[in-house]
This record gives sequence, structure tokens and C-alpha cells, in this order.
Amino acid sequence: MKDSNKHQNWFVLVGSVIIGFVATACIIGLNQNAKQHKHAEGLMTAIEGQLYKLSAVEWEAIAKAKFDRETQEKVNTIRQNISELFLEIQLNHSTQPKLSKLINSYNEYNQFLDQEFEFLKVGEVEKAIAIDEEKVDPKFDEISEQLDVLSSSYKSNFEAVYRNANIGTGFSLTLAGITIGLLFWRYNYRLWQSNNELNRTLKELQASQAHLIQSEKMSSLGRMIAGVAHEINGPVGFIHGNLNYIQDYIQGLLGLVQLYQHHYPNPVSEIQTEAEEIDLEFIQNDLPNILSSMQMGSLRICKILSSLRNFSYLGKAEIKPVNIHKGLDNTLVILNNRLKAQPKRPEILAIRDYGTLPEIESHPGLLNQVFMNILSNAIDALEEKIEKQTPQERQESPSYIKLKTSLINDQSVQIAIADNGPGIPQEIQQYIFEPFFTTKSIGKGTGIGMSISYQIVTEKHGGKLECFSEFGNGTEFVIQIPVRQTVGGRS
Repeated sequence: MKDSNKHQNWFVLVGSVIIGFVATACIIGLNQNAKQHKHAEGLMTAIEGQLYKLSAVEWEAIAKAKFDRETQEKVNTIRQNISELFLEIQLNHSTQPKLSKLINSYNEYNQFLDQEFEFLKVGEVEKAIAIDEEKVDPKFDEISEQLDVLSSSYKSNFEAVYRNANIGTGFSLTLAGITIGLLFWRYNYRLWQSNNELNRTLKELQASQAHLIQSEKMSSLGRMIAGVAHEINGPVGFIHGNLNYIQDYIQGLLGLVQLYQHHYPNPVSEIQTEAEEIDLEFIQNDLPNILSSMQMGSLRICKILSSLRNFSYLGKAEIKPVNIHKGLDNTLVILNNRLKAQPKRPEILAIRDYGTLPEIESHPGLLNQVFMNILSNAIDALEEKIEKQTPQERQESPSYIKLKTSLINDQSVQIAIADNGPGIPQEIQQYIFEPFFTTKSIGKGTGIGMSISYQIVTEKHGGKLECFSEFGNGTEFVIQIPVRQTVGGRS
């Protein structure tokens, strides 16, 4: 009887083992399939990154108004990378009509780019810009949408397969019994750890890729801003510097005319006629006002150029003493065109409540990028709110952004940027610093601005970036940065 029970136990055990192994084999196959879908999604992200790099090279070529050999080599390298990524997808993953359509769109995009580059080679910049606006940009947006669709498809397949794998895991554990179940639980636990590690690694790669893409775009923008500011600064400085001399000369000439009028009140008829025709009295009164307006205008241009030069530190990463208030003011100058009144909306007020702060050690260009991202998002939110308001509501509750700074324990500075916009729903606040998360429509937001801002504050400066928001009552971002930095951005 004992032998019979022993054989039965062995039979059950062997049967459980066989069933467990079969089920496990199915699970491994499903997880392998899931990894393939995840890999395909990663390749889509890599292709998108290369396309942004190609677009950045195109923007730089237009900004320089030329297409030289070095630019051609950059374009060829990026295109080679994209071709290899497409080939890997075709070789390792099932080909589908959407992928073929994407490749066709990409080929058309390259054809339009080549037309644009041909015009740049011969210096016909206006034609190049026309092709960029009419063909290149729309095709780029079309490719971005197709990439999003394909990436979502691979992601959905991954989630479905991964879900089936988990169901199969539970089923195999039930059939195998407690003993076999414990063994397989250990195996699946390791598998779960591997999947989590893969997901974490993928998120880190996505965040790093987003940071690289944004850094390259901002670096190109910084170089272009610095170049434009440098080109404009020369003639503007010449004009601004000579206005004082012109004012002195004109004051002298006007004084001389008045002296003539005093000693010769009755000039000859020819002079009297000419004075009446040119309205000499009006000129004497209005010319000083014109000169004053010209001086105010040239000062305004000089201030804007100074802000542009400061903002062009985007591509520089060295730590240096920084005046936080100057960085905030420069960013507001850059965004002034969005803050001022528009035909369809009133002005968005910028309220400064600055405390007394010391200069802090930081990366000035990176901090400017954080201020730009937060303030741009605040303006977007306020414009969305204003669009839904009645004229009376706009007058009773004007939109504003408040910038408040303070010193904390002589060791850190705090910058609070608050708006009275629509606020952020509670259920999505936990995701706002995650890479590629955005509530904006396609083409209006990439979902990497706040993620990169969080990395800049926490990793580059050893600080804190927090969001406080109540839906319907505005949003406040609070930045805390140490006054002194050590190696690695930690104080």
C-alpha cells in the first residue's frame, strides 16, 4: 500500500513537473515574445531620436544659410543610423503595412530634405525655407504620428503578451502543486525581476535619449541665438553710441537757430518762406522728442540682446556664480511676446516678489532651461483658461504668473513660480516628471521638458523640484538649489 502511494506520489510529482515544465516553456516563449515587442518599441524610440537629430542639423543649416561638406557628413551618418534601425526591425519583427507606410513617408521626407539642401548649396535660402514650411515640416509631423501609432501598437502587444504570461504563470503554479509551485514561484520571481530591470533600463535609456535630443536642440538654438545677437550687436551699438553725439549736435544747431532768431527776428523773405514750408517751429519742438524715443528704442534693443546673450549659455555646462534674479528676468524678456496682450486675450501679468539672494554656484544655461520650461507651461495653461473665460471673467480675474524667491537657512535658495491657471488634476500629478508624459495634443508637447527640468535640478544641482496644484485653482512649482555646489552637483 505504501509502495502504491509512493508510486502515486511520484506519478503526481512527475506529472506536475511535466505540466510545470510545459507551462513554463509556454511562459518563457510568451515572455520572449514580449521582449521582442518591447525591443521593437525601443527601436521606434531610437528612430524618433535620430529623426530629431536630422531635423536639428536641418535647422542649423538654415540658420547658417549654407550646406557644406561637414553638414552633408552629419546628414549621411544620421540617415545610415536610421536605415540600420529600420533594417533591424524588418529582420527581427513581423513586417506590417504600417511599417511599410512609415518607410515610404521617411523616403519622401528625405527627398524633400534633399531639395531643400540643394537650394541651400546655391544660397537660395528663401526657396529652402519655403520647401521646409510647405513640405519638410508637414512630412516630419506625418512621420511622428506614424511612429506614435507603431510604437503604441508594439506597446499594446507587449502588454497583452505580458498579461497572458502572468496568467499562464498562475495556471502552472496551481497545477504543479505547492512544492513545484514554490520552485516555479522562485523562477517567475527572477523573471519578474528581469522584466522590471528591463523596464527600468528602458526608462533610463528613454530619459537619457530625451535629454540628449533636447540638449542638442537647445545647443543648436543657443549657438544660433549667440550668432544672431553678435551680428545685431555691432550695428545696434554703433547706432546707440552715436545717438548721444547726434543729440549734442542737434542741440547745438537748434541753439544756433534760436540765437539767429533772437538777433535777426526779421529775416529776408526767402528764409522766412523756407522756415514756414518746413515748419521750423514744429521741428524745434518735436526733434528732441524724436531723439528721446530713438534712445529708448535703442536701449530696449540692447536689453533684449543682453538677454539673448545670457540665454545663449544653453550649450555651456560649466559651474559658475549666477544671479538667479537676472536669469528669471532674462527668461521673462525672451517670453515677453507671449506675455503681452494679444488680439484675442489680455496681458498675462508677471509679478516679481524677489527676496535678497546671494549669487549661487550653478549651470546658468541649464537653469535658464528650467525657468523657460516652467514659465512656458504656465503660459500655455493660462491661455487655455483665458480661452474659456467670458470678457467679464477675464476682467474680474486677470491671469498672472508670480515669481517669488527666498533664502533658506543661508544654504539654499528657493524659487517659487505660481500661476492662477486651471491647475493639474490630482490623478496625473504623480506623472508630470516622467519622460514623454504630456497632456498636450500631438505637435504641441513632447513630454520631455519637465522630465529634463527635474533631472537638471535634482541631478545636476543636488536640489529639489516639487509641484503643488489644486485642480481649478492654479499650480505652483517650487525649486530649491544649494548655494554651493560640489562635484556631481551635490552640496
